[in-house]
Amino acid sequence: ALCAVQLEWDAESVHANATDRYRLAVGRYAFDRDVLGQHGAPTAGSVLLARADVERLLKAMPKPSARDRAGWQAHVVPVGATVEVSWSEYGYNGGMLVLAAMDAQFPKWRTLIPTDDALSEGSMPLVVNPAYLADVAKLAPSKNAPVRIRTSAASRPAVLDYPSTADDASVVQWLYLLMPVRI
Repeated sequence: ALCAVQLEWDAESVHANATDRYRLAVGRYAFDRDVLGQHGAPTAGSVLLARADVERLLKAMPKPSARDRAGWQAHVVPVGATVEVSWSEYGYNGGMLVLAAMDAQFPKWRTLIPTDDALSEGSMPLVVNPAYLADVAKLAPSKNAPVRIRTSAASRPAVLDYPSTADDASVVQWLYLLMPVRI
């Protein structure tokens, strides 16, 4: 099971990263340029949160519809060994949670992703856990979105993602690494 989530942000986007040794899920959300212009770009940072805390946070935060996203904001502020996460809708305070930051090191996940020129689509057999493939289907940005599966070698992880479209500016973009099963 995925036991921790790393939140990592810079002036352009925020990444949510999780791994369990057999798979790595990376979600990327690009900041809205108009909102950044009003509030200023955030300074770069990262924090590691326990899975239970992330689940608690997701249950507490509102689930904005696509039309409400324009007025919805979340703020993540590291404060010593804790992280304050607050959210608001159209300027009204929505809530806040204080979560304990984990004192651990998340894997250097960017080094695990093969370069695009090392990847090819559909050129070699791939044996993977079917339950993990079902998890990838849950990440689709829209119903019936095609997933792209690329490989570099039989013993290396497969890279699964949903190709970007012009409509993806307000959608989380997912990248999923899946280790092959040895048979």
